[in-house]
Amino acid sequence: MQARALLLTLALLGTAGAQATQLPVTAPAAVAIRDVPAGHWAREAVELLVGQGLLLGFPDGTFKGTQGITRYEAAVIFARFLQSGQFASAALTQEQVQVLSRGLLEVSDELKDVLGRVAAIEAKNDTQDARLGAVEGALATMNDSLTTLKQTSEPAVDARLMNLEHTAATLPALASSLTPKTEHQALEARVLALEMGGVQVPPVVAPLPFPTGPEPARDGYAGLAVDRQSTFGVTAAVGTRALLGPIGGQVGVSYSGGAVSADVAGTVHFGNASGLSPYVGAGAGATFSQGRNTGSATDLYGLGLAGVNYAVTPQVGVFVEGAGRYYLSNAGQGTGLTSTDSKGLRAQARIGLRLRF
Repeated sequence: MQARALLLTLALLGTAGAQATQLPVTAPAAVAIRDVPAGHWAREAVELLVGQGLLLGFPDGTFKGTQGITRYEAAVIFARFLQSGQFASAALTQEQVQVLSRGLLEVSDELKDVLGRVAAIEAKNDTQDARLGAVEGALATMNDSLTTLKQTSEPAVDARLMNLEHTAATLPALASSLTPKTEHQALEARVLALEMGGVQVPPVVAPLPFPTGPEPARDGYAGLAVDRQSTFGVTAAVGTRALLGPIGGQVGVSYSGGAVSADVAGTVHFGNASGLSPYVGAGAGATFSQGRNTGSATDLYGLGLAGVNYAVTPQVGVFVEGAGRYYLSNAGQGTGLTSTDSKGLRAQARIGLRLRF
């Protein structure tokens, strides 16, 4: 009977098929077939193969005998039959054995592929089981952490809420206990008595924390400038706008090309010191430099200057100035005159900053 069932299976490969899954070849639970009518020529064989686990019905209990079967499904059927051990106990004729051999040879490649895919599925299932176990472990750890956090944080939050509620409950009583100071009450009583007597009480104005008078005069200044005569140099000056009434004065020292010059001048400033302020001045000075022949030399000069200062802030200003030095001698190289001149005029331009005080 088993041999006949196997031969019938080979005959059904091209015309009838049931669900042959790609699961391991161990026989799963059989499904009761309900779409093979009684008296059908293949009913006995179908029931035998389903009962032995070599063929499976569909989950809905149908066999679908008219549906085609794939070579993969045939390979699964042969694998189940070989692993069941029924092939060794079957009494087959030589012709039947040849038929089985040809059938096995036909599906050998598919059988290897099915077995390989089953092994891959099993390995994938093992990997997924390991990953699922790791995820479950992580979830358990997170659950433990959340439980610990809840147990430790809830008492502290409850205590803080109780403190806030207690404070809110005591605020009205605290506010009702506050009373004005005695001196304030006495002052209000005096003001009320004066108002009832027809005396108008001027409002009390709190003194400002800073003086509101005019800004103090800033007549003094100190400046630093870059100047240009024969070479570039640096000039520093200290002065005042009001030395003798409207006349101011300044003292300046400059260095240029190895020569040092010092001068003093009287100045007159025009305009507002907080804005644009032109000025003119005149004075005298001396230049100390290397002599033309040997040693050092001192040359005296008369000084005339004119400039304009702009106050960027009440304390800081910028200025541009032009100056002329008329040298009365030419003994040193610092005059900038030619060696043949005995005296002469040298012009100078300056630009710099001033700090007012």
